[in-house]
Formats: sequence, C-alpha cells, structure tokens
Amino acid sequence: MLVASSPCPVPVSRALGAVAMNAARTEISLTDEQRRDAELGMAWWNNLPEYSRAAWLQKAKSAMPAAAYAAYKVTRDYALLYRAFVEPRDWRGTELTIFVEACSRAHALDKIARAIAVLEGREVDSDLRDRIYNLSDIQELVGEHLSEDIELRIFETSSGPDGNCYAREPIFLVAKPDALWRLWAKTQRTDRQS
Repeated sequence: MLVASSPCPVPVSRALGAVAMNAARTEISLTDEQRRDAELGMAWWNNLPEYSRAAWLQKAKSAMPAAAYAAYKVTRDYALLYRAFVEPRDWRGTELTIFVEACSRAHALDKIARAIAVLEGREVDSDLRDRIYNLSDIQELVGEHLSEDIELRIFETSSGPDGNCYAREPIFLVAKPDALWRLWAKTQRTDRQS
C-alpha cells in the first residue's frame, strides 16, 4: 500500500519494516519482539494524520517512517525526562549534567535544585537556582540534536566538526535508571570510535 502525498513514496509496510527487510536480505530471523515492534510501527504510522507524519519525520531528521517511529518511541518511553546543566559552585568544581523525571519544567527545576542542595549541604536559594541552565525536555533533546541514533540525542551536549559530544558523568534522578545507563554506555563507545 502506497501512502498518498507521503514525504517518503515508499510503501509504508516496507519503510517501517526496514528491520524485517534487512533481516531477510542477510538471512537473519527477527525475534517476536522485533516483529511485533515493526507491526506496531506500521500501525502507528498508518493512523497518523499527514501533518503529524511530517512533524515526526522532521523531528527524526529523516524521510524514513521507521526513523519517525524511533523518535516517537524515545519520546514516549522518556516522556517525563528533563536534562539540565549545573554550573560548579566555585572554580574547583565541575559542571554537572543531570537527568530528572518530572511532570513539568518547574517541577524538574525544583527537583534538580533540591538534589544539588543536598549534595552541597546547603539550602535551596536563588544563587543555586541560577546555576541551573539549559533545562530541556525530551522533545527538545530529540528535536534539537544531530546524532543519527535518536536515543543517543538524549545525551548529546554539543556537536562540531569533530563529531558529537555526549554527557561525560550524568546524574540520573529517575525511578528506573537502568535503561538510561545502558544508553549512556553506548555514547561512551561512540566517543571512543570517533
């Protein structure tokens, strides 16, 4: 089935089933989970209105529906995730990169400020809050950064002619940090390969 006026004139089942096609070409079988994920992706794409398709493709920085679905999954799985940087208290400290789960930007700022106050053994005040900057939610992190691997965009701190830079020593203030630690470990392998 071809999708009319789609930015990608490839059959949706083929485009989202890229994993399945690659597996068939290389004679690798899909796991049930991969097959189910590809089917969910096809259903998700087929049910999107055209303007949403365009928005997700733009967010993924790709013309492939599979990339749009990957961007959607990251934002869905980490919907409450925020990232911020915290300037050191004085010249001897180091800048911190903190990830926190919060229901709003204000809630994220408050959680980060309270955590820093505990780490520094002090009260939360305006000076401490002023040291927290570039607070971004998951949508902003996925949409603004350049890594080809959409999940790694969460950890991207900058990019330049030498490649992307990722958070070096993140602090995770989340209920279940395991998945984030695994993703972050991938950035360290990516940094070494560059």
